Amino acid sequence: MRYPAAEKLEIIRLVEDSHLSARQTLAKLGIPRTTFYRWYDRYLQRGEAGLQDQSPKPKHVWNRVPDEVKRKVVDFALQETELSPRELAVTFTDQERYFVSESTVYRVLKAHDLITSPAFIVIKAASEFKDKTTAINQLWQTDFTYIKVLGWGWFYLSTVLDDYSRCVRYFYPNSSTTDLEAITVAIIDTGVDPEPSLNLVGGLNCVKDEDPNDFQSNGDPHGTHVAGLVGANGPMKGTAPSVNLMSYRVFAKDGSGATNFAILKAVAHAVENGCDFLNMSLGVDGDDPALAEAITHARNEGSLVLAAGNNSHGGDVGSPSNYADCIGISAVGRTDVLPVNAQAQQDITASRGTSPDTFFAAFSCIGNSLNITGPGVGVVSTVPGGYGQLSGTSMACPTITGFAAQLLASNPTLMKADRTRKRSDEMAKILMENAQNLGLPADQQGRGLPFT
Repeated sequence: MRYPAAEKLEIIRLVEDSHLSARQTLAKLGIPRTTFYRWYDRYLQRGEAGLQDQSPKPKHVWNRVPDEVKRKVVDFALQETELSPRELAVTFTDQERYFVSESTVYRVLKAHDLITSPAFIVIKAASEFKDKTTAINQLWQTDFTYIKVLGWGWFYLSTVLDDYSRCVRYFYPNSSTTDLEAITVAIIDTGVDPEPSLNLVGGLNCVKDEDPNDFQSNGDPHGTHVAGLVGANGPMKGTAPSVNLMSYRVFAKDGSGATNFAILKAVAHAVENGCDFLNMSLGVDGDDPALAEAITHARNEGSLVLAAGNNSHGGDVGSPSNYADCIGISAVGRTDVLPVNAQAQQDITASRGTSPDTFFAAFSCIGNSLNITGPGVGVVSTVPGGYGQLSGTSMACPTITGFAAQLLASNPTLMKADRTRKRSDEMAKILMENAQNLGLPADQQGRGLPFT
């Protein structure tokens, strides 16, 4: 990958000021020594100007959406104001016979200031139903209001949600808090808000030129939602309630994507801070050898990295999920825990498991590098100020991370073992051994879904 000159200079300063040797510091950062010393030689000869990338930019990007198509997308969105970006992408592809992804539609509309509402629903939840539910088909017995958000689409607003009214609870009905106080999970994401139900013990903002101590949410609820699926201990419990959480924010306040440098920095600090698990509900463009090396370093230091496969709608597994030392996770759902006409119904596919209610999620990736799968459709979790419902491999990943923490907590010998590759390999092995075959193809579910 290519680093901006400013990031190269920061790496040089980190190596110069580090109390560790250059070899050790570069290993933690995941930067090859040959690459670093090439930068350093140019820096000594020409200063910061020597760090500028001199390679010409490509004159043509093979998959760039033409401006004419972008204009058509905008015009189409202005005509179909009730459709969400996902619905617009599908409808546009069908009508115009030109494929555009949901993320492309979102970026195009965002650039034209046509995205005016966040892509989640805030739900205030009571601690429990007054009248207890007793069967799967009763789990969504609550009042729903059908509302329209101008410029965004139609939604169901639920005034009360039971702890068992989500896909996660089907597979993990009871989550213990026993011995989780000794385990720490790193959330490498958009930042985590200090919600009352989250045991947030620290973190770091890894974004360049921002306050390092500002590791709370950057305004996007994604990271807080992910954290809740791992460790919330409130009305909506995670799969490892009250586990120690560390927030490593890699997405900037301005909403721009995470740089590879910020992600590398987060991985290095999470390992240095002794995190047992690193949850990466994110992806990077293309293959990044430096990030692959950093994840291998984490594995060698006794930490297990789990990553979302990505929402490629049946496309390939993305990075870093497809790296050898990373646990790659796809997403599945259950039809019997989704309300009729819910937005998440569009994620149901014809690919069913042994149980006809279990389905492979339409947005999920497919590939032989997937290790396991997890529940990720219509998932309720913490968001800043309340609870919200989201879908994605980003939701499946933390659910499995929390379950992996439970498995570690139930194994005192492994929990106290030296932080080496042997420890993290055993953690991965135990997780794989608990994977249950759902009856889906291996390139959709990997070994299956871990639960007991």
